[in-house]
Amino acid sequence: MSVTNNPLFTMQHLSRTFSRRAGLFGRHSSSVYAVNDVSLSIIQGETLGLVGESGSGKSTFARMCLRLIEPTSGVVLFEGKSLAAMNRDELLDFRRKAQMVFQDPYSSLNPRLTVSRLIGEGLDLAGLRSAVDRTTETARLLELVGLTPGIANRYPHEFSGGQRQRIGIARALAAGPAFIAADEPVSALDVSVQAQVLNLLLQLQTSLGLTMLFVAHDLAVVRHISDRVAVMYLGRIVELADSNAIYTSPIHPYTRTLLEAIPVPDPRRQPHVPRSIEPEQKVVTGCPYAPRCPFAAPVCEEKVPELLEMQPGHYAACIRAKEI
Repeated sequence: MSVTNNPLFTMQHLSRTFSRRAGLFGRHSSSVYAVNDVSLSIIQGETLGLVGESGSGKSTFARMCLRLIEPTSGVVLFEGKSLAAMNRDELLDFRRKAQMVFQDPYSSLNPRLTVSRLIGEGLDLAGLRSAVDRTTETARLLELVGLTPGIANRYPHEFSGGQRQRIGIARALAAGPAFIAADEPVSALDVSVQAQVLNLLLQLQTSLGLTMLFVAHDLAVVRHISDRVAVMYLGRIVELADSNAIYTSPIHPYTRTLLEAIPVPDPRRQPHVPRSIEPEQKVVTGCPYAPRCPFAAPVCEEKVPELLEMQPGHYAACIRAKEI
């Protein structure tokens, strides 16, 4: 399926805060932004990669897209319809059309259910009731993800991590979705298995015409699977561009840092590894990346930079973008 200009998802000023307690016996509480004023569209037929360090808000954003988490403010539109305004029947149809592949294949599958029953949860959403049809469809889905139909009566603990993730993908496909959010689907897998699962997702996206949101903390992982890449830092999108442009001509200093952190097989190269995100590094006003940015100037601490189009289709939120 080719990428169109029609947005499947549209997020408008999306934010989500969580309460954090501190002090003796947790008497003091404060609000922490997991996602902060994000406006973004996911185009029908594309794979959008969402990248950032742990704690940047990626998973929260993905879960709000599927209404697994309600936003504190802002709107999520699916096919032009607000998720918050959907009635019971519309929401049920949305659940069928939008599915998720979770990060940890060891905890996302109910250990008490066989593979056929796990996939059957998705078939229920698709309205498939006949026992014969369900058996046939389960076999087809298992073959689609590279597994043999003979495993249908086995349990999750009998499989490797890569096989479990394939089962998770088959379960997501069972409902016949148009959209899949993959939340770090390969981060818990061995490196030797990661490429196999990535190639499987890429193949399925092409053959089934899926729209995908692919969440990862490693820019190297999303390079070949994503049409566009959005870079998130402390709940904000700091750069958005075509995948090739992100890797060949990054604009935001944070994107450059993530690229420098990618391991390179050169013993003479000393990669720069970014520090982990700490709450005390946040600034009340100004650019959230300013405390870590090597190009920060006093003006960076005065206002939050807007996500602006620096080049055709290439957006960045950096006040000094044109200078650096």
